[in-house]
Amino acid sequence: VPEHFTDWAEYQRYLAMLQRIGAIKADGNGWWGIRPAARYPTLELRMTDACPRLADALALATLFRVMVTHACAMQRPGARFSTEARWLLKENRWQAKRYGAAG
Repeated sequence: VPEHFTDWAEYQRYLAMLQRIGAIKADGNGWWGIRPAARYPTLELRMTDACPRLADALALATLFRVMVTHACAMQRPGARFSTEARWLLKENRWQAKRYGAAG
């Protein structure tokens, strides 16, 4: 999950900085699990790129759509994830990578 950006311009400045230091080659190279698309006004859910079965990809895409719809409905001006919530997101992702869904 990328950091919180206050607006699109701040996100673009962040990508430009990553390009300047050689961390990425193009706007579409921010390697987060969820990221804004470089060419379209959409979000990309990267984990569906690795689904070997269509049913799995469709299930994840549906879950993602519900999550985004819920997040938009709950959005408050200036709302951010707390530091603790970001830590939990990072830890949960690590645990999933290490142990898989079965834990």
